[in-house]
Order: sequence, then structure tokens, then C-alpha cells
Amino acid sequence: MNTRPGPINTLHCALFLDVDGTLLGIESHPDRVVADAALRELLDRLSLQTGGALALVSGRTLAALDRIFAPLVLPAAGAHGSELRASRDGAHSGVSHVLPAGVFAALEDFAAAHDGLVLEPKPGGASLHYRRAPELEHECRRLLHTLMDGLWSGHRLIDGKMVLELVPAGASKGDAIRTLMHEVPFAGRRPVFIGDDTTDEDGFNVVNAMGGTSIRVGALDGSAALYAFDNVAEVREWLAATAAATDGATRGDSAFVQS
Repeated sequence: MNTRPGPINTLHCALFLDVDGTLLGIESHPDRVVADAALRELLDRLSLQTGGALALVSGRTLAALDRIFAPLVLPAAGAHGSELRASRDGAHSGVSHVLPAGVFAALEDFAAAHDGLVLEPKPGGASLHYRRAPELEHECRRLLHTLMDGLWSGHRLIDGKMVLELVPAGASKGDAIRTLMHEVPFAGRRPVFIGDDTTDEDGFNVVNAMGGTSIRVGALDGSAALYAFDNVAEVREWLAATAAATDGATRGDSAFVQS
């Protein structure tokens, strides 16, 4: 089986793209991530080809995504689906769950007391990054599990790449993709989702159930994804090839491995 997908016809697909580790490399601090002009131009081109059916699906907030890709604004699911924006110029909706002030204060105190930790507030939750202090992973996990014991069922803990995140229980990337697929301009298209870690697995499952294409950046072992890329560079090469193949299709060329 060829684990790398061929170009797809974006005229008939909806593209859902994770950001960190998928479109852009992971940095030591989340605020250091910025999209380059070439990537912004490529996403804008693909968005036009899909009739606007291209969305970022990320653990980042919508505000953070807009900062990273400025001046480009795209449909997006932010904070693991806690925020949704179905069009480039549309209003967004958010979750109603709120992280208790005492829980956030405990995380804030802990991060302030340990060099290298970064606490990122999210709609209804928070992310504790330990990438710059990997030796603190065990302590971070112990604190989060202790805090989880005191929370009601309205929140869950997500284990990402060098980050632990408290998110509203009803929010997930899979649910966000499912919701967007019922909205114009996504409805009626075949979903394609690219992600890179465990936080993307529910998205892969939803896309697979819809007869779409799921692609993981990294090893396929243990993943629900059907295809894989080795790294961010391969993702961007494939997106560029897909954009070129779609342009070719409008000229009558037959350039697609799959549609």
C-alpha cells in the first residue's frame, strides 16, 4: 500500500488542516510561530479553488490563528473545536463551559514558579506547555491530574506534543469537522484532514466515516489515518501539487491520482 496520497481534486473536496506540526514546524514558544508568505499564498489559492471550503483545525485559538496567518483570515476550528468560524468573514461561535478560576490560578502559579513552562489560556480551558522544560513533564502531569479530580465532567485532558490541555468535554476536532461539513461551503464535499498527533485522531475517525481522506504527519502505527507524510515539508509539497493539479483539471488535463 502506498501510504502517501496522490493529488486530490479540490474542486470537489473540503480541506481541513491542522497547523502546528502539520503546516508549520513546532517552536519552543507558541508565540514564535508565524506563517511565511509562500504558505499564506498557497492556502489562499487552495481556498479559492475549494470555493472557501478550507479550514484550519487547531488547538490554537482563533485569535492566535489570525495572528499567525495575518493578513489571511480563513474558516477555522480553534481551541480543539471550542471556537468555530465557518467562513472567511463570518462570525464565530464558542463554547459555554468556563474553566474555574481556581483551576486556572493554580496553573498560573505553577507555571510562574517553574522556568520554561508556558501557560496558554484557551476558551473554556488552558494549555500547559513544557517543551522548554521537558524534565518537568511528570510534575505537570501530576498537577493536571490532581486538578482534573476536582473538576466536573465538563472538561477533559488532552495529551499533545509536549503540552497538556484542559478543554471542554464537548469540544473536539472531530466534532468541529462534522459541524463544518453541514455548513456552506463545506456541505456536499468530500472531507480531507491532515494532522500530526493524538489530538487529531478523532478528526481522522470522523473523516474516515464520511468516506474522506485522513492523513497523518508521522508514522501511521496506531493511527486511524489512511495515509501519511513524513514531515511538514512533504505536506506543503503535496498541497502545492494538489493546487497545480486542480488548475490543470480546469484546463482539461487529467492529473489526479484520486478525486
